[in-house]
Formats: sequence, C-alpha cells, structure tokens
Amino acid sequence: MTGVLRTGKWIKGLHADTPCAVAVRRVLRKRLRAVDRLIQPAATAYAEDPEYVHQLRVAARRATAALRAFEPFCRKKCFVKLRRAVGRVRRDAGTARQLDVQAGVLR
Repeated sequence: MTGVLRTGKWIKGLHADTPCAVAVRRVLRKRLRAVDRLIQPAATAYAEDPEYVHQLRVAARRATAALRAFEPFCRKKCFVKLRRAVGRVRRDAGTARQLDVQAGVLR
C-alpha cells in the first residue's frame, strides 16, 4: 500500500480559532476525498493487498463521523445523500473485510 493513499487521523490547519465554515469545508473535503481515492484501489487491488479495503472502511467511518459532527452546517438533502453513499461504501467494505479475515482464519 502506498503512503499516498493513507489518510491521517489529524487534519492540519485546524486550530481553536479556525472559523467554523473553514473547518467544515476542510474536514469534509479531506474525509470525502479519502473515501473517493480509496474506492478504486480497494476494488482493483484487493487480491494483492486487502489493506486497501481496511483503509477504505476506516476512511468511510471517519467521513461519517465528520458528516455527523457538521450536520447542522450542511443542507439537509446533501447531508442525507452523502451519509447514505458513505454508509453503503462502509458496509460493502466491511463485508469484503470480513471475508478477508475469514479467509485468513481458514488458511
């Protein structure tokens, strides 16, 4: 897995005095882009490196948390659409991850 696709837990550039609108934009952009960047590698390179699926699931979980935290600042329709899409990605990645763990147990 390349370091380029890894996403960190902490977001640079956020401080206590960061305006809320700026924080919302930075956090949601980073979290949703991480999910977007990991979908393709998780789908195509899964057999070579199942870690992509794990990272996708983590990215989706973080994106969901960011969406929930900033729900009051999002338009309702957009929020619901994003939450559902990220939830589907997380569920599907979870299923793939579960299969990978079971395959490891059987080996």
